[in-house]
Amino acid sequence: MINNIAKIDALIGNITNHLISVSRISNKYGTDVEIFSAEIHLLEAIHDNPDYNVSKLSQFTGSAKSVVSKTASKLEKKGLIRKLKAVSNNKEVYYILTSKGRLAYEGHNAFHAEHCHDDWTHISQLPEKDQQLIINFLENYIDYLVQTKDEQK
Repeated sequence: MINNIAKIDALIGNITNHLISVSRISNKYGTDVEIFSAEIHLLEAIHDNPDYNVSKLSQFTGSAKSVVSKTASKLEKKGLIRKLKAVSNNKEVYYILTSKGRLAYEGHNAFHAEHCHDDWTHISQLPEKDQQLIINFLENYIDYLVQTKDEQK
C-alpha cells in the first residue's frame, strides 16, 4: 500500500510539472494574438458561465480574485473580452466575449478535439464505476489542495 501511495504522489508531481510547462506555451487559437493557458481557460469559464462575476469566477477556477482580474485585464487588452458592470451594483464586474474571444473559444475547442481526443479514449472505455472512482479521487484531491492553501494563508 505504501508503495502505491508513493507512486501516486510521484505521478501527481509529474503531472503538476507537465501542467506548469504547458501553461508557459501560448497559442493563437485562430486569432491574431498569443493566448496562454490560464487566459484561454478563464475565457472558457467566462463563456460557459456568463452570469458569473469576478468572485464566482474565482471560486470556479480556483484562482484568487486578483488573479482573475489581472488575467481578465490581459484578455481585455487583447480584445478577447469586454468588462461590464452590474446595473444594480457598480462594483460587481462581469465579462462577455468579443467576436475575437468567441473565435478563440472555438479554436480552443477545435484544438482539444484534435489533440486531446486520444487522451480521453482510454478513460471513456473504462467501466462507469472506474470512471467514478477517478472523478471522486480528483474531487477529493482538489478539496485537499484548497484546504491546504486556505490553512497556509
